[in-house]
Amino acid sequence: MKFLISLLVLAAVAAANTGSLGEGPGVSILSDQNDSDGYEIAVLNTFETPYAYQILGLDYQDGNNGLFFISNIDDRMYNCSADDGTQLTSWALDPANDHAFCMADGGAFAHVNDYDNSDIYFFNGMVWGTYSNPYNIDGRGMDFDGTYIWEAYGELYATYGAACAFDQAGTLLGTWNLPGITTQLSGLAVFDTGTAATGIAVTAYWEHYIWFYEFTGSSMMLLGDAQLPVSANIQMSMGLCYSSERDTYFWSYRDNSSVYHISELQITETSLEHSTWGNIKTSF
Repeated sequence: MKFLISLLVLAAVAAANTGSLGEGPGVSILSDQNDSDGYEIAVLNTFETPYAYQILGLDYQDGNNGLFFISNIDDRMYNCSADDGTQLTSWALDPANDHAFCMADGGAFAHVNDYDNSDIYFFNGMVWGTYSNPYNIDGRGMDFDGTYIWEAYGELYATYGAACAFDQAGTLLGTWNLPGITTQLSGLAVFDTGTAATGIAVTAYWEHYIWFYEFTGSSMMLLGDAQLPVSANIQMSMGLCYSSERDTYFWSYRDNSSVYHISELQITETSLEHSTWGNIKTSF
């Protein structure tokens, strides 16, 4: 099913050709992003999941201390311990979901996108259904804010960032560009700003930062960015989620030896002066 996918894709190959996960070429870090803007990241823990070939997308499972992720090589959606990656359970993906990338836990349903077709696949624990993805193809990271599913746009060779929101039936709320990003996105997490605005955090395949935005209902405002840990030997970022219970973020990435990891990150304010940043990690 996944004959185009290889664990042996090297950064040099990805820079010249379309990658196995639909990624475009690697890019250079922009000169104005050599330093983080207002944030510091501390790595609390890092672990692997040897039972799965990939760790694509992430979503924290409230009340169960678990993480959901996708492996489209294994054709499965996994749930693992947020402490050490121990497998808790897994489910077979819909056979038509050939290029699954991320999932959003909507409560009654898990929603899984596909970056190469225009369907969202939803699962009630027993059977799969589908509805049309209002973003069409190229969806990457996803999250659920309690009302809407948010999805990052990851177009091949993208030179900008964007996100959309839709309900659990696929009715589109809207789409918005994300200022300050000039590359293909991979992960998305929703956080509460403590105001009526919604917080959106995103990662990109090749630029090793997390960007933070405030969505007011009509536009996206960039709050700042945080550089991901250089010591991780990152090749590509693969997913992002936030846990209000643990007050931390989880980030998945592939290193330069093509090994997948999950790191738990504590993100703190340094110099950012914004009225909502003090509440950036408030629970939903």
